[in-house]
Amino acid sequence: MAGAQVIALEIQHEDAEHPFRARRRESRVAVTRRRLVGAAFLTFARAGYHGTSMADVARAAELSQGAAYNHFDGKEALFAATFEAFNPFDRLVDDLLALDHSRSKTSRDFEQQLRTALERFELPNGQTTTTGRDWFDLLLIDVLEFGCQHWSALYARLRPAFARASGRLEASGRLNSIGGAAAFRSVMAATLGERLVTRLLAAGEGEAGRQAPGSGVLDIFLRGVLAESA
Repeated sequence: MAGAQVIALEIQHEDAEHPFRARRRESRVAVTRRRLVGAAFLTFARAGYHGTSMADVARAAELSQGAAYNHFDGKEALFAATFEAFNPFDRLVDDLLALDHSRSKTSRDFEQQLRTALERFELPNGQTTTTGRDWFDLLLIDVLEFGCQHWSALYARLRPAFARASGRLEASGRLNSIGGAAAFRSVMAATLGERLVTRLLAAGEGEAGRQAPGSGVLDIFLRGVLAESA
């Protein structure tokens, strides 16, 4: 075989490996980012924004501080990625869009579907700290430290999905006269409000004041929104 042909075959072989190597690099990058974001979630929730450094997160992820800066420009960029990654609203929207009122023979059937979606929304998304903290802590940090900057970005992304979920609720025909948009806002008010009240009670009464997800607030909410049917 001529030398030029050998060189051409070697180049073709090397080019063929490039996509595999690129995918492998991308996979390693994704794994490292997930480790950093997971560690940041635990660290921010436990120590707050100002009490957390990039070195703290890198140490919790068992990575070097340089590795942390290779993937994120700084602490705020890492917080933004963590806030987005662990938000529970993508899951809520998916569950609401999956509601199937066509197979619900009574309002109770539809209520059970909705209850399941809301109970999943109440559960922490992915991870919790040993003190039971979760994404709600990141939301409080965003409200206090950033003036809802990261929530605003998340809401802008999810707003069309929120509108579709509201439409799905209204199309069910199972709501009373408040309408789908108001029902969806009520979902957020009931679940996030309960999370705040639970925190306040736990702070005042200790763990005895911490209620499990699916407490009586959910029953009150559903009875106030869903219309009775024969």
